[in-house]
Amino acid sequence: MFFPSFFSKFAQGLFIIGICCFTIPAGHATDTCSKNDVLLTNNAKESIAWKKQLIGQAQQSIELSGCYCGGEIFDEFLQLIEQRLTACFELQVRILSVSDLVTPSNRRRIQTLKTTFPERFHYIETTRHIDFFPKIKIYENHAKILVVDEKYFMVGGSNITDEAI
Repeated sequence: MFFPSFFSKFAQGLFIIGICCFTIPAGHATDTCSKNDVLLTNNAKESIAWKKQLIGQAQQSIELSGCYCGGEIFDEFLQLIEQRLTACFELQVRILSVSDLVTPSNRRRIQTLKTTFPERFHYIETTRHIDFFPKIKIYENHAKILVVDEKYFMVGGSNITDEAI
């Protein structure tokens, strides 16, 4: 099962909220909150910076569903993940992404991570499914969520692509 630790704790109501970020239009006021409160980002650029900061501090787990991931930004995320995997021998990483924007460079990094950390790095690409009957309906992973160390999470916001910022 993908994201087992997050979903099992969430379902039991035991998940501790550390940071919850929703992208809001630029110019809207955001309050800096104390521990275990909700913080809001102003734009995709800020959201991506916060995600990088959280990943850069991960000790136990990184669970990422970026919806669409790809480009130089995603390479930067993968590089940070490689650094954390090298530094933290207990770290587990799970990434779920639609394949549309994953570049050849991203694929090389993903393959290197899978080869170097086969028991700790897991990457799954999702596909799109379209039903035409009785009406047109599209099914795809559109979730945007990052969970780090089962303590901090960000939901909503932007894809992890160059086009997002």
